[in-house]
Amino acid sequence: MKDLQTGRSMLEMLGVLAIVGVLTVGGFSLVSKVNSSNQSNNVIDEISSLAAKVRVVARDYSSSDGSFMKYVCKGKAYPDTLECDLASGSEATDTCNCATFTGNADVSYSVANADYPALFTLTASNLTDEMCMTLLTTNWGSESTTGFMEITGDTQASGSDSSDAIAKAATSCSGDSNSLTLKFR
Repeated sequence: MKDLQTGRSMLEMLGVLAIVGVLTVGGFSLVSKVNSSNQSNNVIDEISSLAAKVRVVARDYSSSDGSFMKYVCKGKAYPDTLECDLASGSEATDTCNCATFTGNADVSYSVANADYPALFTLTASNLTDEMCMTLLTTNWGSESTTGFMEITGDTQASGSDSSDAIAKAATSCSGDSNSLTLKFR
C-alpha cells in the first residue's frame, strides 16, 4: 500500500521562509541607501539654489557689513524648501536679517560675507558622512559660471578636484562639526 503525501514538508517551508527573510533584509538596506542618496541630492539642490539666489543679491547689494542678507530675507531670495531662521530680536516686518536657514534632513545653512575676491560663503552644517562625501565630490562648476571658488572644512582644502583637498575636507567633515563651507564669487 502506498501513502500519498499532500502539502509541503516542514523543511521546505523553513527554506522558503529563509529565502524570504534574506530578500526582505536586502530590500530594507536598499531602501535605506536610496533614502540617504535622495537626502544628499536634496542638500546639493538646496545649496545650488541658495547660492545662485544669494549670488545675484550679493552682487547688487554687496557691502562690508553683510547687509545684503537683509535684501535676501525681505525679497525672499532663497529657495522655498528652506526656512529662514530670523536673527534674534528681529521680526519679518522689521529689519530682517536671516543669515541662517534650515532645510531638508535638518541641515542648516549659514550665509556670510567673505573677503575679496569672494562675495560670500555658504556653510552647511549637521551633515551626515554620506552628505559630506557627496558634497565634496560634486562638480560645482567653474568660477566663471557658478561662482564656486573652493570648499573647506576645518582644514583648508582648495578646489574640489584634488584628491588631497577632498581628503583634508573629509577629515574635518567626519569630526563633531559635520560641516563644510563653500566659497562663492
